[in-house]
Amino acid sequence: MKAKDKKATDLRKEFGDLPLDRKFATLADFEVMTATEAIDKVAELSISFSKKLFEGIFPNCESADQQGAKGATE
Repeated sequence: MKAKDKKATDLRKEFGDLPLDRKFATLADFEVMTATEAIDKVAELSISFSKKLFEGIFPNCESADQQGAKGATE
């Protein structure tokens, strides 16, 4: 058995041993973690897409990151 499979099996057993109210609370925690991770990923992809789109429209403009780096070294 792989380490990941053993971890999943251990987690299922531990979850199965919880009382019903703790199962609901744990599931709610998992949902919040999953939703947060998904929102972060969507935001990251949106920023990446927007940056590529902007660079495609204005290829000769410097990004704010590049301008900030120049300002810091001057």
